[in-house]
Amino acid sequence: MAEIAGPAGVRKAIDCVAGRVGAQVSQALAPGGEVVVYGALSPIGRPTRQR
Repeated sequence: MAEIAGPAGVRKAIDCVAGRVGAQVSQALAPGGEVVVYGALSPIGRPTRQR
């Protein structure tokens, strides 16, 4: 993601996956940039329910 964004980064990003992809999105942000997370499709980092 950071390669695509370039050295300046992006000012705004939208993430519907979270997990590892969310980490990559946040690394691609410019200083002061913002991420909107509206879902968490990745199972990584989500709590699991024990039965």
